[in-house]
Amino acid sequence: MWRASGIHRMLFQAMRLLRPPPDGYPLAEMPNEAVLADFVQDSVGKVVVAFVIPDQEAGYGTAAVQDGKKFLGILHRVPLGDPNCVRLAVIGASRAPRLMQRSEVLALPTTLIFWKKDVVETVVGLKPRELSVKVRFLLRREGLNVFAV
Repeated sequence: MWRASGIHRMLFQAMRLLRPPPDGYPLAEMPNEAVLADFVQDSVGKVVVAFVIPDQEAGYGTAAVQDGKKFLGILHRVPLGDPNCVRLAVIGASRAPRLMQRSEVLALPTTLIFWKKDVVETVVGLKPRELSVKVRFLLRREGLNVFAV
């Protein structure tokens, strides 16, 4: 039988860390990079995770576009931390040419992690575990909640 001890509380917190929120994270679709810049600026004090995915306007094939959409579907099962501290955005590659050049995006999909208006981390490809680790370490480093509620 478990008692309410320090080890019990620690294990309970660790189990919460491994689960995403039941509703998933809200995902904002950005029409262009100016709106994304405003979104990042309005999110000071929160981690902004922006997904640059292939789209039809950029001349990518149907398979690449489908892979980008599949990646967005996977995100709802990835624990990124407290939903009050993390905001998600998605933008098509053809809608953000300057952002791609400034952030040196060479492959798609690419995930850019913003903190205080600056790109601090980049994850190239479909790597949900690496994304989860980088976002949670950034939250922890900045003193924010890494546990999903």
